Amino acid sequence: MADLLGRLGYWPGVKQPASQVFLRFPPRTEVSFGSLDSWLVAVLGMELEEQPKADRLNVTNTTIWSLAWRILQIAAYFQQEARIPIFGPGRITQIVTDPKTPGAWIVEALVPSIDLIAGKVNFVACVNAARTIEWVVNSRYERTNLKELTERIENVAIKPLRDMTSSGVSTMPILKAAFLQDIPYRHLGAGVYQLGWGMNARMMNRSVVDTDSSIGSRIATTKHWTALLLRSAGLPAPVHALVSTEAEAIRAAKQLGWPLVVKPADRERSEGVTISIRDENRLLQGYKQAAELSKLILVEREVPGVCYRLMVANGDFLYAVRRRPKAVFGDGQATVGQLIDRARAENEKLPPWRRAKSITHDELCAEALAAQCRKVDDVPRRGERVALRLIESTEWGGDVEDATADVHPDNMDIAVRSARLLGLSNAGIDMITLDISKPWHENGAIINEVNSAPHFGGTTTAKEKMPLFLKGLLAGDGRVPVEAYIGGSEATEAARARQIEMLADGVRCYLTSHEETIDRNGSSMAIAGNGLFDRAMALLMNRDVGALVMVVQTDELLKTGMPVDRIAKVNVCSGSIVAQGLNGEVVNRKSMLSLVNLCQAHTTSMSRDGD
Repeated sequence: MADLLGRLGYWPGVKQPASQVFLRFPPRTEVSFGSLDSWLVAVLGMELEEQPKADRLNVTNTTIWSLAWRILQIAAYFQQEARIPIFGPGRITQIVTDPKTPGAWIVEALVPSIDLIAGKVNFVACVNAARTIEWVVNSRYERTNLKELTERIENVAIKPLRDMTSSGVSTMPILKAAFLQDIPYRHLGAGVYQLGWGMNARMMNRSVVDTDSSIGSRIATTKHWTALLLRSAGLPAPVHALVSTEAEAIRAAKQLGWPLVVKPADRERSEGVTISIRDENRLLQGYKQAAELSKLILVEREVPGVCYRLMVANGDFLYAVRRRPKAVFGDGQATVGQLIDRARAENEKLPPWRRAKSITHDELCAEALAAQCRKVDDVPRRGERVALRLIESTEWGGDVEDATADVHPDNMDIAVRSARLLGLSNAGIDMITLDISKPWHENGAIINEVNSAPHFGGTTTAKEKMPLFLKGLLAGDGRVPVEAYIGGSEATEAARARQIEMLADGVRCYLTSHEETIDRNGSSMAIAGNGLFDRAMALLMNRDVGALVMVVQTDELLKTGMPVDRIAKVNVCSGSIVAQGLNGEVVNRKSMLSLVNLCQAHTTSMSRDGD
């Protein structure tokens, strides 16, 4: 199901590259599917897809069909929770009796899979999906010992699956949006994905794209150098000192004046940050906290205001969000402490892989309450917001609100200028300001950070803007035209004529068969690949390719699947096709029809000689 490089083909009925799995079911399987479905929704938070009808395969054992369908859905859910971008359970292709065990059944299915990691991932996901159903059925759908089960799922399924891929937190929302917009993508390795084909292809890793400057990304990792560059370009940046000892931190504090912020110079996500420092004792505490994470420490003059994230995508301002610390909201009856306990209890009801880090009545909480002149036994008014941390951070989370409509054009302008200064197509510009609707040069606002790989897609605002982001990133759906010519020497002649025709129209068209590739200059092109699938895949990664003509003259694609999910036109020519690797033996009519049907399943246009 995959070529030697671990790349997968497309098959009818599955919208992503797919691989084959086999599920074996013992005799006398009994399941209450209504109870099982209720459990999966309530406990795991799954969204179940409607079960397809089994009549297309003439299935007699509908229980096995229903059970297999749910195993595929749970396996897909586990992968999604592990940030593996497959969307959908796949397709059951066959159900047969097990010849080795009377009463047992074997289910064959095609499941969406990711290049280079499919084998191990599918095994871990499917095995643990089956074991989860077995546990639920044996417990008679009771919701006892859920802690034991969900922790087991996290340890034997979610965590191992996450270790098999390198996807970041922005990978899933971006690729899901691409999937929903019918944009093809493939995994190139190390969490890097290619969206689209040929001249329209783009590469991404998390929210970083191939046009982002590596130099700018490197500068952005160190806040000190970022601030120096911003100030040199006439942009507002923090005033700070880079220190490496406690004594240097004290001298910097005397020069800058209170209040101060201390933070690591080369960390992200608000790690090790201490704000509102007003005395030497607190300064040294903040220094020690930052020094645990880095040798480069910044002592910075604090700027009053709220932190906003201005997202620049494809070189333009896309949206803005207001970032506030994690908080609880009053109901007019409960104390702050009770509200904290309620929030923690609700969080604990979630599966462990979906939980946020719970906030308790700890020292950081006490600091935040004191800054608001609050105590844990206060009773906030209904709807009143009580922050539980001084700042929003990745570790503790926060409350994010859309602020796009409030951003003054001058603030949008410096966000875009900052990203361009560092050569970044995509960047998260963190601005601290008293009022985002006022120009930065009127209220002392600063650009606090430039993030070269911002978390993108995690908020409602970001999800709404994702189609606009992809529209700016790719031309159309990212594809280039692909045509297929099936047959003998006649297919080669017709394909070559079609290539010449497209070249005459100004299209950078390449042609490939199983054995030869012809570039847009009409010259034979050496490719280190074996067969049509490898050659076509190589050309789809070539940024010079504006169109591709494939000459299908063996039955190879019946083994590998299609290298593309869409073909503009399939042309069936005269002449026979041969079996791959069998000394030119002509395939039988059944194989020929299967090959034509496979190609036709991925196109809306079909022609034969004489049409």
